[in-house]
Amino acid sequence: MDAPASLPPDWKLRRQIRMNHLLLLQALDEHGSLRRAAESLSVTQPAATKLLAQLESLLGLALFERGSRGLTPTEYGRIMIRHAQAALGEISAARESLALSALGAQGKVAIGAVVGSIPSLTGPAVADLLGRHPRVAISVLAETSATLVPMLLRGELDFVVGQIPPGVDADRLEFEVLGPEPIDVVARPGHPLASVRRLTLRRLADLPWILPPPGSPLRIRIDSAFRAAGLDAPRRVVESASTLLAVTVARETDMLAALSRDVARHYAASGFVEVLPFRMRDDAGTLGIVSRRRARSTAAAALLVDALRARARRAPAAFGR
Repeated sequence: MDAPASLPPDWKLRRQIRMNHLLLLQALDEHGSLRRAAESLSVTQPAATKLLAQLESLLGLALFERGSRGLTPTEYGRIMIRHAQAALGEISAARESLALSALGAQGKVAIGAVVGSIPSLTGPAVADLLGRHPRVAISVLAETSATLVPMLLRGELDFVVGQIPPGVDADRLEFEVLGPEPIDVVARPGHPLASVRRLTLRRLADLPWILPPPGSPLRIRIDSAFRAAGLDAPRRVVESASTLLAVTVARETDMLAALSRDVARHYAASGFVEVLPFRMRDDAGTLGIVSRRRARSTAAAALLVDALRARARRAPAAFGR
């Protein structure tokens, strides 16, 4: 397929693409012919033909191939259909959110959240939402992304606050970055390393650790940090996805635990562990909202997403730093 010489500027598309263009794209995708698409929109076929011609002229692209069996979307057409459906879905979701807000929101939302997101992001966002809409029923499952994202793909969760783990079909997912997720290393209060002014990975490599399971996003980042420093990953390891287990074992032994920074500081503030004077270099871990591509959000889920975004914007100093 020939590439376009140039596309119109963004401002021109915003001004000239109308709601009827988006509705026509959705109808053509569903029905495959101008006649049936026009009937579904309660317009004449010439009017639908004119709308499609306007859109193709504006873009300078052929969006559909005409054949004896109707219209087949080109590569450009499939792109436009996908974004038209997303835009129309957002409008419907906005209408639902407005209606629920006006009436006093109620509804259900089920999400997954990695433990590292809970102290400064997921927990406060849930509290913010319930403060405004106490009748919303919220279910939060705290687990690893490797457990939560397959549940999301099966339709068991509305979205996940976490990461896209390796080994899943990322083409079916969307990821909206909320902020960084640095890693801290913790040990029991009074651990000998707590008084060291500056620690390196080389000094920590041969010590016993409690780490997340292999393949989890946090573990991948930890193992990568050791490899980047030219070191083997720790060999004396207790592996568990349970943050509570990691904190408990670290508190009762001389083992080290690697935790998301917000979680580490939460437990350190309560005196359970002590954060060691160490920072992993070149670590680019992020937390975000993982959702199913082209899945329409319920009004309650959209309200919680808005609360998460607001919390991430409002408290950058607390979240992940």
